[in-house]
Amino acid sequence: MTQLKELRAKESSLTEMIARKRQEKKNLESEVAARKAELKKCQDDKSFVEDKLSKWPNCWPDYTPGQEVK
Repeated sequence: MTQLKELRAKESSLTEMIARKRQEKKNLESEVAARKAELKKCQDDKSFVEDKLSKWPNCWPDYTPGQEVK
């Protein structure tokens, strides 16, 4: 009877541990997704800047210096 009680306590402990680890995994996965989104934005920004830099000094073809802004 004592052994059964101990096993049930271990089962309960392990079940709680599994639940905590699943939550931890879920949190880590969402953090990884956020970091990937941040990386994608940085790569897009870098690509934009590199594109404009490659066209320097005429990177804004619809703008002429001295032209009035409307």
